[in-house]
Amino acid sequence: MSPLLALLATVVPLSLLAAASPVIFLNSATFVLRGQRSSAWGYLTGNTLVLLPIGIAAAGLLGAATATQLDRDIASRTVDAVLGLVLLGYGAWLVRRAEHPAPTGGGSRRGSVPFGLLVMATNFTTLPLYISAAQHVGNARPPLWAATLLIAGITVVTVTPAWLPLALTRVAPTLLNRFTRTPPESQTPRRWTVGTLIPIAACLLGGAILLIHAAGFVGHQL
Repeated sequence: MSPLLALLATVVPLSLLAAASPVIFLNSATFVLRGQRSSAWGYLTGNTLVLLPIGIAAAGLLGAATATQLDRDIASRTVDAVLGLVLLGYGAWLVRRAEHPAPTGGGSRRGSVPFGLLVMATNFTTLPLYISAAQHVGNARPPLWAATLLIAGITVVTVTPAWLPLALTRVAPTLLNRFTRTPPESQTPRRWTVGTLIPIAACLLGGAILLIHAAGFVGHQL
C-alpha cells in the first residue's frame, strides 16, 4: 500500500468517528427547520473556526518539532495514547450520564457563530479524534499541497453533522424531518437512544483505535 493510501486508511476512519455528533446535527437541523438557513451557515462557520486552527497546529507542530521519523512516530503514538485514554474516560462518563439524560440541542438564541464555536469547543468526542487525524498528517509529512488538502478534507468530514441538514433540506427535506422527529411528550423517556449511543460508541471505538495505534499494531508509519 502506498504511503498516501496508508495515511488515508488511518485518518478517514478517525474523521468519520469524529463526525458522530448527534448534538451538532440536531442544532444545525433545528436552525434549518425553523427557516434560519443563515443561522445554520453561521453555526457551521463557528464549528469550522474551532477545528481548522487546531488541525493546522496539530499537523504543523508534530511535523516541525521532531526531526527524525522515529521521533515523529514516538510523538504520534504518545499523542494517540493520551487522546485514546481521554476518549475512553469520556465514554465511560457518558455511560454514567445516560442514567440521568438531559435535554440536548435545540438551537440557541445567541449568535449562531458563537454558538457553533462553543458547541464544537466543548465537544469532547469530536476534538480528540480530529486532533489525532491531524497529527497523523503531520507525522507523515506529505507535500504542503497534500497536507493542505488532507486537513481540509478531514475538517469537511468532521463537520458533516453541521452541513448535512443544509444539504438534506435541498435534496431530501422529508428525510430531514424524519431524522429530527421526537417522540410524544407522554412517552416515557428511554435511557438508551440513538442520540445517546452514537457518541458513546464513537468514544469507546475511537479510544480503542487510538490505543491500538499507540501500541504500534497499526498505523500508516509502520
